[in-house]
Amino acid sequence: MPTDDLKTLLRKGLEPVQRRHTDRFREVLGMLRDTASVVEEFLRRGTSADVSVEVVQGQRADDGLEHRVVVRAPSHGVSDYLLRAYVPLSGYPVVIDSVEEDDVAYRDAKALQGALVELVKKPWFQERLLGLREILRDPALHQVGGVVATVSRAAKKKGG
Repeated sequence: MPTDDLKTLLRKGLEPVQRRHTDRFREVLGMLRDTASVVEEFLRRGTSADVSVEVVQGQRADDGLEHRVVVRAPSHGVSDYLLRAYVPLSGYPVVIDSVEEDDVAYRDAKALQGALVELVKKPWFQERLLGLREILRDPALHQVGGVVATVSRAAKKKGG
């Protein structure tokens, strides 16, 4: 079968595909993005390091997708996730894996929002963020060409 015929058949096979994500699915992703945004603001305070906190899609899980809240600062060799959320295409229940605690399912927006607010208040979570921020502030941990720079190299790079 020539390639053009196969492409035509494949296109026809995809024509009935309909969107399965619901408004509640997008609502959950919005809450995760809001959490990522606030954490990024916190990490940026007091540092000029290029840091981003994003919601990244992970593996398929049952009838949904895993999403991770990921911290990245390539200049300091940081790439870590703060939490994982298993989000069904219907939106709920969302299962949160915060690494330090058992997985918990949240059945609606109010419960999930409350859980995210409580998560950022937890001492272990705040300590983790403070540790990350210290890494971002430390010029000795700034990487130059993939190698951790010495304080003097980092200072020279900054013009000091």
